[in-house]
Amino acid sequence: MWRASFVYGEPKAKLRHIFWNRLRFLKAQWNGPWICMGDFNEVIYNDEHLGTCTRGEAQMCQFCECLEDCQLVDLGFSGPKYTWNNRQQGCDNVRVRLDRAVANGPFIQIFDTQVQNIITTSSDHYAVLVSLDRAVERRQNEGFNYNFKYEAAWCRVANYKETVERLWTEGRDEPRNLHTTWSKLNGMAKSLAAWSRESFGAPKIEIKKLEKRLSWLRIHSATGTSVKRRRKLNENFVNCLKGKRSWHANVLEWTGYKLEIVTHPFFRRELQQEDE
Repeated sequence: MWRASFVYGEPKAKLRHIFWNRLRFLKAQWNGPWICMGDFNEVIYNDEHLGTCTRGEAQMCQFCECLEDCQLVDLGFSGPKYTWNNRQQGCDNVRVRLDRAVANGPFIQIFDTQVQNIITTSSDHYAVLVSLDRAVERRQNEGFNYNFKYEAAWCRVANYKETVERLWTEGRDEPRNLHTTWSKLNGMAKSLAAWSRESFGAPKIEIKKLEKRLSWLRIHSATGTSVKRRRKLNENFVNCLKGKRSWHANVLEWTGYKLEIVTHPFFRRELQQEDE
């Protein structure tokens, strides 16, 4: 079950606090999924008001505080930015984004939403069309269905920053809303995972292979040739560990690679054997 509220904000600024308190009252009566849409008669940011007079900072702050208290976030939009026009000419023209849709976290988890500002001919306001897609299953399939992790070694690759910027700016002309942001993050994660495989291969698999080979040599061989092979494998193993350093290991960079090598389970066994 979810709830939708359709609002018309108080047009008089000095009485608008009453409207904000009514929204807080509605929030107190319902903790489930909630979407709230309509003409709020206020803006969140200065750039949502276009005209010779500036918007009052206190008015915007009260709106933002109300949204925060009600745990509501703006759902973005596609189409024209300003939803109200006073239809005056020249310097007297004022355009403002007064109409919007906001929702809380539980609602966003259930639905993918598309908000469109649609031009009308019978009103000085644009219509706000909210399309809902109950896409929990699709989000699970499209989302981070693998254990995506940032690797500290990525930032050492020359084209890492360029790759991230290119991936993020793809589809810049798409509508600005939470669904688009989610899709872009999902695409970024998948693309970075593919880029990592191309740049680094599969270091975890390689480390496991080297560890097995080193363990076999340690147990079964003691000749001069095997010692040389073991040293060479040790060197390759260290290089793999350097390429697979996690973020917490990166914090310890000032200690050098020695600490990471010594604390790896394989080298702990090696050191223990040498001590014996």
